[in-house]
Amino acid sequence: MNMISDRIIIFILSLFSMEKLLTESYSAPLVYALIIYLAVEVRLITDLSGKPLTDKKLMRVKAAMVMQTIYTCVPIAVKGMHVILPVSLYDMLLLRNVPALFLYALSMAVSGLSGEMPLYSTLLCMAVTAVAALLYYRSSTNLSISQSLHRLRDDDALLNEKLQIGQAELMNAMDREIASAQLSERNRIAREIHDNVGHMLSRALLQTGAMLAVHKNEPVSEELKELRATLDTAMNSIRESVHDLRDDSIDLDGVIREIAGPLEAGGKTVSIELDHEDMVDGKVKYAIIGIVREAVSNIIKHSKNPCVDIRVTEHPSMYQVVVHDYSDMNSDGKSAKDREGQISGDTRGMGISNMESRAAGVGGTLTVSNDNGFRVFARLPK
Repeated sequence: MNMISDRIIIFILSLFSMEKLLTESYSAPLVYALIIYLAVEVRLITDLSGKPLTDKKLMRVKAAMVMQTIYTCVPIAVKGMHVILPVSLYDMLLLRNVPALFLYALSMAVSGLSGEMPLYSTLLCMAVTAVAALLYYRSSTNLSISQSLHRLRDDDALLNEKLQIGQAELMNAMDREIASAQLSERNRIAREIHDNVGHMLSRALLQTGAMLAVHKNEPVSEELKELRATLDTAMNSIRESVHDLRDDSIDLDGVIREIAGPLEAGGKTVSIELDHEDMVDGKVKYAIIGIVREAVSNIIKHSKNPCVDIRVTEHPSMYQVVVHDYSDMNSDGKSAKDREGQISGDTRGMGISNMESRAAGVGGTLTVSNDNGFRVFARLPK
């Protein structure tokens, strides 16, 4: 809008320098022609918001530059018409139309010195020229400042986004560190209970059994039997607690990534997708680890395919485990299906039987296919 208002100011000021022309019989058509010229020129070099056009509209800009060049030649052919030149000077400066600006100066000199216009009209024309230049300088400075502010705003938004991402990554790293510390502490507690309290209870059970053998027929034997039953209950309770602690202390994601380590070390491209909650039942967790370990072992031994996908996905009622090695696309764009060591017919190794047993042990199912590589798919209920 500032550019539009600048053009209107320049046009109104130019009318004062065109006073003699406006007294002629053709004054009205002249004004109409100038207004039409200015409207067409503005439409060519600016969009409706008043901003400079993009490179995609370069042809329109070139057309405007041709119009300006022809416009500045008019006072050379028609003496005294130099007073109309300031109307277009603002846009010439905006486009940096050097040929038109050179012709502008030449036309001002040739037509102004011809004496066709009064001296005051020429002086007013030069004053309007100076005003147009000042208005252009102000607008270009404001535009430059506005663009700088926009860049600063965009840079600030980008930095804020990066900061938020960094903070999220930092929080995730802290959560992983805390979870790792908790798992390590649980493992330590389980080990301490097993090594100390468990051994002491086992010793107490052995001593109670020996005392029962010695005092089998004495009145104290009933009390010793009750003591041994209590110790058995305590031992079972501690054993269950130790198993629970050890199950909780196993980092499923960390173990799977560790299992996949040899694949990456062997030059394969490994994609790991682990989408599940932290609390996974201990038996299911052991089944998942066992299936993934057997599948990866089979791939290491038999497969030459370069890509491996490992996915553990939690659903409302089950966990899905997928381990798939596959080849790149052939030149014809179709998946390659040739694979050394792939399973065919009834050829089944102990590894596949072990995986099926682990899945069945928790009430799940497991299927193996060899379409474009070795693919294990297991469904394990929660």
